[in-house]
Amino acid sequence: MLSGGFKYILVLTILCVFHACGKRTVSNEITQNIDTVSTRLLDSLETVAYQYPERYIQQADSFVNQIEGIIQRVEDKVIYAYILMNVAYSLKEHGNLYESIKYYEKAYQYVHENKLADIDIAALVIKPLANLYTRIDDIEKTVGLLEHALSETSEPQQKIALLNNLALAYLYLPAPQKSISLSHQSLSLGPRNTLTEALIYNNLANAYQQIGNRDSCYLFNKKAIAIFEHSSLQADTLSWYTSALLLRGELNESPKDFETALRLLNNASNNGYQREKAKVNLQLAELYTHSKRPGDSKKYFTESLALLSPLRDPNGYVTDYTYTHALTGIADNYEFVHDNDSAFYYYRLAIENDFRTQQLITGREGHLKNNKSSRQRVEKMLSTASRLLGNTTEEAIAQEILKTCFWLTELSKGRLLINEISRSSNWSQDSTTLGHKLNRLQHIYRQIHSVQDNPLKKELKREAQQLLLELQIDEKFYEKKFEVPDINLFSEKIGNSTDYHYTYFTNADSSLYILSCNNGTYRLHKVGNSIVKTVDTFKSTYFGHSPQAYNNDPKAYDLMATTICSALLPELPQRDGTLFISTDGSLSGLPFDALRQGNEFLVEHYNLSYLHTFILKEYISPPILPPSKINILYRSNYTPPLPNLLFADQEAQELQRRYQTAVYSEERQSIDDLQSAFAARDILHIAAHTSLDDNNSPMIYLRTPLSIDQIKVSWIGSPLIFLSACNTASGENLTSEGMESLTRAFLTKGVPSVLATYWLADDEATLDITTTFYSNLLQEKNPINALGQAKRAFIAHSNEQGQNPWYWANINHSGIDTEILLTQKRDLTSLLISALILSLLAIAGYSYRRLRSNGSLVKINEESEDKP
Repeated sequence: MLSGGFKYILVLTILCVFHACGKRTVSNEITQNIDTVSTRLLDSLETVAYQYPERYIQQADSFVNQIEGIIQRVEDKVIYAYILMNVAYSLKEHGNLYESIKYYEKAYQYVHENKLADIDIAALVIKPLANLYTRIDDIEKTVGLLEHALSETSEPQQKIALLNNLALAYLYLPAPQKSISLSHQSLSLGPRNTLTEALIYNNLANAYQQIGNRDSCYLFNKKAIAIFEHSSLQADTLSWYTSALLLRGELNESPKDFETALRLLNNASNNGYQREKAKVNLQLAELYTHSKRPGDSKKYFTESLALLSPLRDPNGYVTDYTYTHALTGIADNYEFVHDNDSAFYYYRLAIENDFRTQQLITGREGHLKNNKSSRQRVEKMLSTASRLLGNTTEEAIAQEILKTCFWLTELSKGRLLINEISRSSNWSQDSTTLGHKLNRLQHIYRQIHSVQDNPLKKELKREAQQLLLELQIDEKFYEKKFEVPDINLFSEKIGNSTDYHYTYFTNADSSLYILSCNNGTYRLHKVGNSIVKTVDTFKSTYFGHSPQAYNNDPKAYDLMATTICSALLPELPQRDGTLFISTDGSLSGLPFDALRQGNEFLVEHYNLSYLHTFILKEYISPPILPPSKINILYRSNYTPPLPNLLFADQEAQELQRRYQTAVYSEERQSIDDLQSAFAARDILHIAAHTSLDDNNSPMIYLRTPLSIDQIKVSWIGSPLIFLSACNTASGENLTSEGMESLTRAFLTKGVPSVLATYWLADDEATLDITTTFYSNLLQEKNPINALGQAKRAFIAHSNEQGQNPWYWANINHSGIDTEILLTQKRDLTSLLISALILSLLAIAGYSYRRLRSNGSLVKINEESEDKP
């Protein structure tokens, strides 16, 4: 009704203006009158946005969209910006944090795009937006936004406020020492006995608690509360005060302060503070849990859930970590009283809700921090499931439990990777808006890894950080709709497959849960922590810089490889097939195909592929493409200490001889050339040295280094990427995310198949396996099968030392099962023969038609002569 009413008023007023003007044609006067009407209408809408949020809070988009068409002058733009900010604020006050972020981001963009200098963007947009990012754990955005604002602020009070918000953000990372340093810097700039000072004391108290300094924590908590108690408790001030009370209650292990905080929030003049109340209930419940009072604990966990339940999204999730923690708390309560069925149910709800909530943040550090807390939840779930299975005699019930365990384990892994894939997909659909920033980032990253001048490198990194921040805001992340994976579709893909699936979860004590699905049957096993130590020793001994360990004692290798195989792949049938592995922790980088089953390597019976999580099968789709050529990027000549790569030349020549190719040698590796090769819907083959950058992140040394950062902001259209270089699948092991490798960088772009190496590549072996792989791919059209066959062929024609896995097991496939059509090159002789055959056929066909034609004419003539 509001939207229609305002449109009616607008139309009616404009008609009155025209009627009053009669038949006059003084267009300037009409325009001025319309401008006046538009401004008055905007003023009215601003009043609604500020004073009557209940009229639009459920349909904010409809309310705002009607305004855009009536903006005429600069003054109107200022009013519109204030409307956006008021809508954002109202949404925040009503607990809708993500919608609030969306509108603050709109306001941020609008003020910048229209250069509205009169608006105090730091106070009115950046501070509340940064606080919202902090509340949803998107801390890197918070830090980037505030640091940029600080660099442009000279006004002391504004600087204090920004420093204080930044100190709060560092508490959430957590980086308590940085928070302490910033808080003391704020105190040195500001006046005493103010609310700002109280907030600084609050930050200091929490920071000192994080580092275990209880005396300082008590001191600053006491100072904060003393100021709050003599202040007007409204809006944010009330939230800050309750935060200080909660810390004091936690320090004293007493519910009194928690109950005071709840009473203050309940007595607040408006009906907001739902999230704050839920958080107080959560912390009170945790206090009772610690005191082993499950009845009281469950009561407050349940109240926390009830307060947040109205915020459910259409899929039934409440995207708030407080809700997830409350679900976990109830599960813990049921586990405490040995109600395993109820505990398992609530752990499942918590893990599913946690996945959905985490997909709404974009920062790497925020994801990794939440991955750590998620692991505790998953370990409890698997432990509860093990007890349930011990008490279950019905196979159908057991299979349902195991299927759910398999799903929840995979839902806890690769969350950052899934988020990056979703964002990359949205970038490709919005290339016009974001393309300029992505291209600029590619240029900057290329420069960062090329220049030696440290001050210039520092400035380039600063520019990259600012561009990334702008990109994150411009991508309108909170306006996008993301598909939530479905357990039924997931289980159908896994359970109905004839392939073998094994997934792993490493517990806090380094023991392992192993879940498998073979021919639709799920199984759960647990092995002790000794196997992880064995795997670490196995990798470091046999897959380092030299093949000598195997050559010195193949039988010792066989024994260790057989032991690991029997432990990690229980109940794996001894028959041919494809084995999909979802690794975890130390198992990342282990070449499973080099393990021994009986007297043979696993690869002699199985093709293998690795995924960071099997959920990727929901997010990466096999492409339907026409036959592909191979785009070859290579570099063979280097300056010391890097040796030349003779095999790279040979590899490129061999591929050119056999297949349709486009070759990008060192002379053809400008940024435009790379963009062209990356964007093409063809196979991409890269042969070059790989090394680590300043952050121990791998880079490919083409004409200029190609970094993970550069790959992540590139358009990648290839269905298959072969990284024929050393250590391209290696990197830092990220919590629940696998290796931060070049392989993973290409997977973030939605590439279905990536072939890469775990350790140093042997030139001859790599050339042999690469050549055979492409030959097999031409016939098989399946990269996983083609690689397995290439390895089997290498083993078959090698002597005993040549069968050493160090030579052939370093190349591995990551990704999903897909079909690739490779285009074979026809040599000149074949083309001439084909052309000759076609010519002869054409001549024969022409002659035949002539003969048929002449014969028919003769017959007709003969018949004509017989007629009277």
